[in-house]
Amino acid sequence: MIRNFLFVLSALCCLGLAAPAPHLLSFKQYKEALDAGDEETAAIHAERAWQQSIDDGADLQARALLAQNFLDLVILSDPERAAPAVEDALTLGEQGYGVENYGVEEVRLFSAYIALKAEPKKRKSRETLIDALEGMQAADLNDTALSISILIQSIDIFMSAEDMKKLRVLTGYLDRSLSKNPSVSVKTLSYVRSIRVLSILSIRRKSTANPSNPNKRFVGDLNDSAVLIENTLPLFEPVQSIDDVDPMHATIVTLNGIVESFAGSYSIELNPNHVFENMSRIITETTSLNDIIISGRPDHCDIEWRQDRVADFPERQYGGNGSILIGYHLNQDGDVYGERVLAQIPKKLFTDSALSDVSKWKAEPSSIDDEACRKNLIARLTYSSSP
Repeated sequence: MIRNFLFVLSALCCLGLAAPAPHLLSFKQYKEALDAGDEETAAIHAERAWQQSIDDGADLQARALLAQNFLDLVILSDPERAAPAVEDALTLGEQGYGVENYGVEEVRLFSAYIALKAEPKKRKSRETLIDALEGMQAADLNDTALSISILIQSIDIFMSAEDMKKLRVLTGYLDRSLSKNPSVSVKTLSYVRSIRVLSILSIRRKSTANPSNPNKRFVGDLNDSAVLIENTLPLFEPVQSIDDVDPMHATIVTLNGIVESFAGSYSIELNPNHVFENMSRIITETTSLNDIIISGRPDHCDIEWRQDRVADFPERQYGGNGSILIGYHLNQDGDVYGERVLAQIPKKLFTDSALSDVSKWKAEPSSIDDEACRKNLIARLTYSSSP
């Protein structure tokens, strides 16, 4: 990031009235490398310019901005290298320098992120990041691209630590911020929302003391999850083949199965009109589900099955809910082929069982005369252990 007033400093190098200070020459080299798209070289000169500004006794405002120039380039790729500049920027920011670009609370977030990357397993590191995030909210600061990138990169650390309560706070903040940004990618917003739903469901699964009579907060959380998914699905366009299905799109559809399975396990009615009563397995293969993911399916397709399709709960200990999305084709005889997993939650637990079940399905050949009706089919198998 180039700060406007530093352009003026760069111009001073060209006046010829006096030998320019070393940090100004380094800043000029930094700017030239950045303009040329060479961020690696730019980072070298940015670091040198900041360090020289300390040695030169430069104006503290300039020093703060030079520190920010450097941390901009390296904090995501090399947090340890950025740490001294971040701490200097924070110290100067607390004195009122450089805050026009990054507020103090945002620089404090940068510092917390570096500590988190250094010690990801420490609970205190995660708490410090959330405290810094809440400080940004309290200060009503506008999010920068850098702070958003830092928070997105922090998600995996919270996931690995299974710190779902703090992950819910983190993804909730990101969802609100990204939703306001029209330029944010569908993949990024969907990823954040999917993790947010997972964090909500994980918390509820662990904390619901009386599943036969779930509390209002649990019901509210399920409905919040359903709304998040409902708002995310329209972000994707249907594709023509199961080979082209966006993994994130498939994940969101699979998450919807998880939400519905929780609702079924606890006999909860979801808004607007979903009711699932205690079940051990559900197979969802409706025209609407296919239309959400696959385009061009003829309206007249109505597959008849020779026998009830089976989706057995896996024979292993698992006291939870799961969903798996499978794409497949039918040949002219009604046999399944080309079955594959498009998404699954949790990963791998239901893979073998689900693929084995789907491979045994038999369709009535007379109901699939049209090739378009037997290609690129989608089935979602949802497993639920009743309380």
